[in-house]
Amino acid sequence: KNSIEGRASDLYAAVQMIRTYPQIDVENVGVAGHSQGGWVVAQAAGEHPDIAFFISFAGPTVTMRENSLDNQYHYARCQGMQGEELDEYLSKRQKGIDLSVSIGNSTNFGMFGFDARNMDYDPRDALQIVKSPGLYLLAENDALVSPVLNIERLDEIFDGNVPANLSTVVIDNSTHGYKVVNNPCESSIDKELSEELVEVLNNWLTEQGY
Repeated sequence: KNSIEGRASDLYAAVQMIRTYPQIDVENVGVAGHSQGGWVVAQAAGEHPDIAFFISFAGPTVTMRENSLDNQYHYARCQGMQGEELDEYLSKRQKGIDLSVSIGNSTNFGMFGFDARNMDYDPRDALQIVKSPGLYLLAENDALVSPVLNIERLDEIFDGNVPANLSTVVIDNSTHGYKVVNNPCESSIDKELSEELVEVLNNWLTEQGY
């Protein structure tokens, strides 16, 4: 099933398969995903408490619809849009999303079908029940998954009391792919991978006993 929940089920099937290998520590299998994969790993960990941990690389905590519109906002701002021009652009993008969902509901074809199944996906329920340790690695200059928007949503989900098992770190000066840039509008081509990302990831895994 081509949905976040369906992909989470596929991921858990992979976890179960990996556990059949004799060299694997079956009690300490975790999952990690990037971007939309962040929704998938949180969903899987929420549904299956035997998943030891999850890591969300630049993964959202907002709905897919909210994240899609936020993508468009940052794109427009990088193109210099503001005021009425920006509002008109975002209104058109909202209508485009609604049209895509409508076509998907009627035809279930390709990305239209994917949008119809997933556009209103909300990770809230999974996050509220997940018990295993989880790490959200957001990026300061990410124009696709805004760190501010998604940290605010995580706080809102838990009324300002995010549980201790969920950690959030914003990697300085990084893009969606963790390349080092000075601002979200700067091209990341030929830029270096963030060394901070590797350090933070290693430190968190060490804290978890790995």
